[in-house]
Amino acid sequence: MVLILCLTTLMACSHQVVRTEYVKQQIPAVPAEPNYYPVKWGKGTAGTYFVDQMNAKSLLKNMELMKGYQKDLKTILLDLKEAK
Repeated sequence: MVLILCLTTLMACSHQVVRTEYVKQQIPAVPAEPNYYPVKWGKGTAGTYFVDQMNAKSLLKNMELMKGYQKDLKTILLDLKEAK
């Protein structure tokens, strides 16, 4: 009797329901590229280039904007890598 009960229980447990579900990884939108400040370069003697004080400030602002944009993109990539 115990053997029949064990076999019946095992047979009931062996019935499995399989469900296939595909999960797509959510990829965030690429952030908008910042609007950069215009920079005018001057040409010196012997093929050298230079910027005046105002253009140097614009160039530094552009570099900071670029760093922020780069940080946003790097964050997206690291989040996608961790989600794997």
